[in-house]
Amino acid sequence: MTASSSQSPAAGHAAAKDKLARFDQWIDAYAALYPFSGIVRLAKDDELLYERCVGLADREWDIPVRPDTRFRLYSLTKPFTALAVMTLVDRGLVSLDAHPGRYVKEAEAADPRVTVRLLLNHGSGLPDFRQSANKFLIENSVPPRYDLMMGCLTELPLNFAPGTGCYYCNLNFFLASRIVEEVAGRDFNEYLQHAVFDELGMADAVVDAAGRLIPRRARGYGVDGLEIVRSEVTAIDWMRGSGNGVATARDVYQLNRAIKGRWLVSESAWREILTPADSGFGLGMTISTWHGRRRYHHNGGHLGFRTLHVQLPEDDFDLIILSNTGFGNARGAFAEAAYQIWYGEEAPDAVPEMDRGFARNGEVRPDFLRPSRPAPVAEGADKYAGHYAGATATADLALDGAEGVLAMGGQRLPVYYAGEGRFQHKLIDESYVFSESPSGEIAFMGLKKTDGASA
Repeated sequence: MTASSSQSPAAGHAAAKDKLARFDQWIDAYAALYPFSGIVRLAKDDELLYERCVGLADREWDIPVRPDTRFRLYSLTKPFTALAVMTLVDRGLVSLDAHPGRYVKEAEAADPRVTVRLLLNHGSGLPDFRQSANKFLIENSVPPRYDLMMGCLTELPLNFAPGTGCYYCNLNFFLASRIVEEVAGRDFNEYLQHAVFDELGMADAVVDAAGRLIPRRARGYGVDGLEIVRSEVTAIDWMRGSGNGVATARDVYQLNRAIKGRWLVSESAWREILTPADSGFGLGMTISTWHGRRRYHHNGGHLGFRTLHVQLPEDDFDLIILSNTGFGNARGAFAEAAYQIWYGEEAPDAVPEMDRGFARNGEVRPDFLRPSRPAPVAEGADKYAGHYAGATATADLALDGAEGVLAMGGQRLPVYYAGEGRFQHKLIDESYVFSESPSGEIAFMGLKKTDGASA
């Protein structure tokens, strides 16, 4: 941070150094409680304030994370896909208010109210691949089953009338990639690499594909019970446009510089990108208020990796977290800690989740200046044990006293009761919140407790 008017430059530098030392100590404390590996980067006014590498990029070969380690970005790819579209908008080849079927024949089946703009701000109402009965084939086929992906347009209903809501949807950005491909007359991955990554000076950024060997790439890890395990390697091609970028933290920072310098696309294009719809999404990124400050941000998360980029444009404060531990709440925790330490402001009673729609259920703990694991609570857990069911999913909570296993989505999560309906994972920074209505009905993540026995 630059010195305030009441400080000498030396005092300002000393204060900044003290804050960074506190953040260092905070990360040490967090990593002692929860497994984490990755890179954390803070910058202000184009000055690198802090870059901390934690843990291993490859546990089998004992290779540490380094500043030049590449991480799968997953959905942090989306801002760059939006830029690829906007390069064509600038050239008059694509209209944001046109139907995607104007450019992609297979998209003609989409509701006539869908526009390119609504793809990029998640206002299209289109279904996502995860809603499809063919989800497994879509996510695991090599080569990718584009026929099944495009089939979602006709086989699944809209989530809402286009332009009337928000539903975060990878199909939106797959369609955007197809538009780029058809209009530019080049493979999308090639266009993204040369027209966006290379033009922005993202020296180590590449577009991933099944079987591609990428030097200095981190290996992703997940959790199985109380063990850290290598994440299964799955096809990446189905994430084209929505999650197939690989980059270093320094590459991701180029987006900050591009926004400030209005690089790559015109001023009018940047206004479109940075103007939020009612949903809070601009084109390819979230535009919101965080602790009273304007924030541009996006995150990413899937098997083996979680990523986050936060920009506070009014202060030119930038935070990047790239992790190859694909679990827990490190992104939200690190972001809150960095903010509170840097700005010296207390957190509100409840801090909104950083990860809209990803991992956690419930509010983030507000006291991030002292990382801690919630204490176990001996009584009150029994009433939550049992079977939970919804239209398309189920869950089971089996307990032995205050400890037990939460089974959902093919996972068996070891948990303990932390009070007020919250069950904490025994290993990672992740908790699961159950609610009780005034009538006594208990629910978890939209699933209602039934009379069935727990598994």
